[in-house]
Formats: sequence, structure tokens, C-alpha cells
Amino acid sequence: MKKLLVFFILILSIINVVSAQRQADNWVWGLCSPENGCPEPFGSGILKFNSVGLESIVSANFQYRINKGSASISDSAGNLLLVFNGKYLFDSTGAIIDSFYLGNFSEMPQGFKNTIFLDVPGYSNRYCLFNSYSKPILDDAFFGGIDTSFYYSEFQTTESEIQTIVRKQSIELDSSAAGTIAACRHANGRDWWIIKSTVYQDKFYQALLDPSGFEFNAIYSPIPHAHQPGGGWNLFSSDGSKFVNVIIGSVRKAYVYDFDRCTGVLTNPVEHDLTNYFNEDAVNACCLSPDGTKLYFRRSNLDAFLTIELCQYDFETTVFSVIAEGNAAPCLTPNNLWVVSPYTDISVNPWIPQISVIYQANEPSNNCQFTQGVFNMLENGFIEVSPNYANFRLGALAGSGCDTLSTGTSSNLNYPSLKFKVYPNPTETSLTIETETPAFSTITISDMLGRVVWQGTITEHTTVLTKEIEELKLGIYWVEIQEKKTEKRAGKKFVKR
Repeated sequence: MKKLLVFFILILSIINVVSAQRQADNWVWGLCSPENGCPEPFGSGILKFNSVGLESIVSANFQYRINKGSASISDSAGNLLLVFNGKYLFDSTGAIIDSFYLGNFSEMPQGFKNTIFLDVPGYSNRYCLFNSYSKPILDDAFFGGIDTSFYYSEFQTTESEIQTIVRKQSIELDSSAAGTIAACRHANGRDWWIIKSTVYQDKFYQALLDPSGFEFNAIYSPIPHAHQPGGGWNLFSSDGSKFVNVIIGSVRKAYVYDFDRCTGVLTNPVEHDLTNYFNEDAVNACCLSPDGTKLYFRRSNLDAFLTIELCQYDFETTVFSVIAEGNAAPCLTPNNLWVVSPYTDISVNPWIPQISVIYQANEPSNNCQFTQGVFNMLENGFIEVSPNYANFRLGALAGSGCDTLSTGTSSNLNYPSLKFKVYPNPTETSLTIETETPAFSTITISDMLGRVVWQGTITEHTTVLTKEIEELKLGIYWVEIQEKKTEKRAGKKFVKR
């Protein structure tokens, strides 16, 4: 009887793990809205994926268009909860959550995929939204914007409603950001690494989202290269082992890094010159194959501008191939099975919007099994840039030494009566700790595995650690202060580079 009980518990555990990975399984699209004169139901729809393919395509009445890099979040069973189009936040019925209105600008006008939903680590039924507000450099430059503001929001679902926990918390960065927001599971399978590129600088902004919160820090690229304002695509491979930064504009290159899911460190960059393959001053929307070895992208034919091409670039062989014509922005499906691309059949009247499928996206060129027009979408269902999402199916990295739920973040960041600053962050040789009021306190520095690497005491308003920091290896650390008298404590992350 005990063995039978253990068996059923194991089966339930497996079911729970699988079901908990469906939070990116819905994509919402729709070009038609009152803003461009369309009648109801505005041509919006929902693609729902499962572990084996495309589960359903259903109509939905979203009152404003959702076509340029939108994002959504689903519950653990794959049911749609929230949708964001860069301007409005919607519930699953298409109703606007008015309190979240972001201002009078077109949906995702500049940096596409500047929005991403994640689950909040350590909490059930709690989700967060990272999004940035872009401003074009020129009035008509849809590709030339930089992110002037960055926001964090948090929501909790109950049986009857969706509650806003944090509404549009502003995130301050020390320089302008650009490109897409990308997220990857930490090696413990619970937390998230978040990366966004910067403007004309050799660094990225990175945050670790864990139960204590998050804080963006700059991590520097091992090689110098110039980022274009508003341009760029940041992509993680399905297994999280590779990070790819694609630069668009006057500089058209891709940099493929090894990514350490435990420490968040980028190493071993390989440069790929895409100048002869990408359009200059164009979106060149792209995605990776499931194994991360191929880059799929949309471009206009360099010799026939009105001809749209779906292309493949092989990082391993550097071979470029045109896969098909007439297909738009490619995207890897959340089940990590296919690369799909919108297509419109203009041979019939009215036009039929469809989705083409690359069934073997890991294979080179003609072996990728491209099939055009596999699924019919609803009226006005063209997806200009596919929805942005993180890989919720990526679990803990077994045997990595970092596959536990400890990240050295044992305290909560939000202690209102105990505040302190650490700077510079990132640091190379020293770290200044500045407390609000002098008090006898213990200070502990831990790595991301939760291992204490240094511990001491402070009594002054300002303390500078030099030798202690110089002896640290490169990486991300957690510094925690606890007052001896009150036992209050607070912590922050910092980067040693």
C-alpha cells in the first residue's frame, strides 16, 4: 500500500511539474482595432500551444491591436490570464485594466519585444511584468528608439479577480537601454536571469529575480562592440546554455556567448558578421532554433525590396539560406518544437492569413522541413512581430552544483527601517557600504550558491571594503547587513568584475 501511495505521489508530482510549465502557452495577436477603423470583433485571436503542438486557435475581442511584440501570461494549466500590448493591459476576456494605461503612444512603437511576463519566484499565482517605454529618435523612425523608462509590475490572481500588487514601479538605469528583454531560468529552476542591452556601450543590464526581489546591474561584454539605439535582439537558447545578441542597423552582427545559468556570467563570445544578410535600418525580426545553432530572421530581399524572405543563418557553419518567400517574423514556439512564421495567401480574395511551420528547425537549409500555410488564422490575424515570452519549460540544471533553491538571498529586500547603499556596482577593486545611521552590525557576503565568502562587522556610517573585494572571483554576490541590537537586516546584490 505504501509503495502504491508513493507511486501516485510521484505521478502527481510529474503532472504538477508539467502543468506548471504552461505559463507561456498563449499568444494573442490582432491587427484590427478601432484605431484603424475595423469593425468588431477586431480580428483578434489566441494561439494556444501544448507539449506536442498547436492546441487551438480561437477568436477573442481585444479592443486594441496586438501585433508588435506583445506578451502574455497563462496559469499553470495553460489558461490565459493577462495580455500586454505596450499600451494597455488586458485580462483574458479582452477587457482593459484601466489602472494600467501607459500613455498615448502606439503599441510597441520602437524596440520590439520590450515586454515580458514572468512568474514571481517563491509565490504561487503571482506574476510580474517587465516593460520599457520607447521614444523614437526621429518622428517617423520606428527602428530608432531608445528606452527612456523601465517599469516593473506585479499581479496576483484569485478565484474571482486579478489584483495589482505593484503598479509600474520605475527602474532606474545609469544609461539608456535598447533591444529586447530576454529571460532565462536560473540553474535552480525557480529564479530568473533577465538581460537587456544598452545603447552604444559594451555592457548589458542584468538582474536576478528571486523571492527577495531584483536589482539591475551592468555586466560587461568580454569583447567591445557598439549597440545601435533601439536596435538589437537578445535571445537565449532553449537549454539556457547560449545567449545571442543580434545587433541591427548600421552595425549588423550577432554575438554568441556561453551563458552560465548558475552565475549569470557571459563568456567565449563568437562574432558573426551579418552585414550581407540583414537589411540596414530595418527590424530584421529573428529567433533561434530549439538547439540554438540556427538564427531565423525576416528580411526584405536585398535586390527586390518588396519581396519578403524567411532566412536561416547557421552559427556552426556560417552558411546563409533563404528558406521561403512571403513569410514574416519567425518565432520559436513555447513548446520548443517548431519555428513558426505568419504568411498571407494573396492568391484568394479576401486574403487568408496563415501560419507556416518549420518542423525541423535544428536542421540546415532545405532539411528544416518548411511547410507554408499550415494553419489558418482569423480575419486580420497577421502577426507583425511575434509575442515575447520566456522558456517556462526550462527546469533546474541537474548536477551543476547550483541546482538547489538557495541563491544566498535569505532576507527580504524590503526592510523600510534598515537602508543602505553599495557602490560602485559593478565593482573591480573596492565596495563602499553606506548605512543610513551608524550602528554596530554584522556584514556577510555570500555567493549565488549561498556560501559565505566573507563576514565581518561595521560600526561607521561609511565602510570601504578593498582587500575583501579584490580576493573575490568574478561573479554576482549578496551582501547582507544585520544590526546587532535590533536584529533587523537587509541585503543587496553586487557584481564583481
